[in-house]
Amino acid sequence: MATLVAAGKVDIPRKLAVLLPPTVRMFGEQFPFSKWFGIGLAIFLLYGPVVGAHGDHNGFRYLLAPLVCPWFAAVYYRLAPLNVYHGYAARISGLLNFDERNDDAQRFVTLFQSAETRSFAWRAARSVALFEVIIMAVLTLANAAAGTLTWALSSSWL
Repeated sequence: MATLVAAGKVDIPRKLAVLLPPTVRMFGEQFPFSKWFGIGLAIFLLYGPVVGAHGDHNGFRYLLAPLVCPWFAAVYYRLAPLNVYHGYAARISGLLNFDERNDDAQRFVTLFQSAETRSFAWRAARSVALFEVIIMAVLTLANAAAGTLTWALSSSWL
């Protein structure tokens, strides 16, 4: 359906692009930026406060959250597969319930609900978890060396 081009941008063919709400198309076309922005935001939020003297650098949060959190998204999309024709983006673009009126749109929905898509979600969750654990392990070591790391089950940042 979509092919990757050299710059890493997803190239969605015009025939298929008109079937997608503009916001979905935008995230698809800007996938590398969206992916790295999301991972960076997750790491920033896991790290905790960066301003002030009340540093809350919790080793449990640093090492357990990256192992657990990516799987929540995979489980969510397993239980409620994505349907781009239901929700706010479809409503504002005039494509609400478009899958009920168009065969190509129905095939898109079927693709999002397929076993291959579920498999991709599990692989993506695994790779994001691994990547975030590595980064957070480095931050854990850095905070331990600086003497600012705590190990507590409760956290003011949470």
